[in-house]
Amino acid sequence: MDDRFDALCAVVGALDATSAATSASACGGVSTSRKDGACGGVSTSRKDGACGGVSTSRKDGACGARAGLSKTGVAVVAFPPSPLTLLLPLYPHRSRTTSGSAFRTIESALADKAIVTARIEGYATAPGYIEALCDRITEAAGQLPEPERATAPVLFSAHGLPEAYIRRGDPYLDDVRSTVGAVTRKLALAGRSQLAFQSRVGRRRWLAPTTEEALDALAAAGHRAVVVVPVSFTGEHLETLQEIDILYRERAAARGITSFVRARAVGCHPAFISGLAGLVVSAAREHGWI
Repeated sequence: MDDRFDALCAVVGALDATSAATSASACGGVSTSRKDGACGGVSTSRKDGACGGVSTSRKDGACGARAGLSKTGVAVVAFPPSPLTLLLPLYPHRSRTTSGSAFRTIESALADKAIVTARIEGYATAPGYIEALCDRITEAAGQLPEPERATAPVLFSAHGLPEAYIRRGDPYLDDVRSTVGAVTRKLALAGRSQLAFQSRVGRRRWLAPTTEEALDALAAAGHRAVVVVPVSFTGEHLETLQEIDILYRERAAARGITSFVRARAVGCHPAFISGLAGLVVSAAREHGWI
């Protein structure tokens, strides 16, 4: 959860600037960070909160807002002393299995506490998220040999999901495709971009192709370079650092792909963080909370 915690504490810093720039009664002031102050020097610490995650607050209490990160990967932004709470998922793409499940868990935990909640459902094509992804891809492509930079396939790798969920109306696949389409257009990738799915478990039929299958196909087609983009992961964790960086890299090399680079997760990219802060401020205003 460390990487997502870093992102939340960076959002917190951006909230001050975003809200102050757009309102005299800025809500800003949500402050949370690691003890080392890695995301801007706010000195606070982790605590077990009501939602099973992190709960911290500003020392100066200038705006009175509070933020925490639940174990489900959803940030909880509160506005005490009012009973108002915003739920901000660190999943860009809507799904009943991720943000949907997290929303239900948190709302159930808060049901008997007279707390009013509102959701930020997702942000698959939010400008800040798309800008951050594009920058990460451009950065990664710059690591390829010069002749490959403008031609190498860009393989977007999203977390997989059983097909049955999509047939029952889960919006995840549409959201992921929207993100890939927006990035493809912005970077003019044309036929270079592909979407695949990783982290399949169990025996049910999951979304296809798998990232392994896509890499095999690229190698069979004669490609010797590839940029892999963890499109549904906003932070670094097992699926990026081990599954992509180690297992998929080894698979690609065994099949003749000699230049394998992976775009970093958006993490604390300034555009992504500023975009999340803007979503919080906009949602709070929409509900008349600030």
